[in-house]
Amino acid sequence: MVANEVQQRSESYFPTLGLREITAASENGAVYLSSSEAGADTLLSAVATLTLPDQAIRAKLRLDGDPVREQDVIVSTTASTTVSAIVASSQIPSGAIFEVEFLQGETSLLSGHVALD
Repeated sequence: MVANEVQQRSESYFPTLGLREITAASENGAVYLSSSEAGADTLLSAVATLTLPDQAIRAKLRLDGDPVREQDVIVSTTASTTVSAIVASSQIPSGAIFEVEFLQGETSLLSGHVALD
């Protein structure tokens, strides 16, 4: 840097409220995907923090590309946003891909996926 030179940069951050881990992130937020068995069923959960407080978005959960849940949610300003679905464990093959996508209108804000054991 030379004398009197001015540099600019832009930084942004967002809190990861309630996220145990981060499965995926974008400039709009971060998401943690998890699954847990309960008897004959499996609970699929997407927990996200998004940078669009108080705005309406749509969450789409898919298993191997097939929809398992779609839900309209309002992004919280003080907590994570959680969307879950219960699926019969017998319907989930080993290695199935669990994915989520958060959209505002037709614009994808955040997506992530994980292979299930």
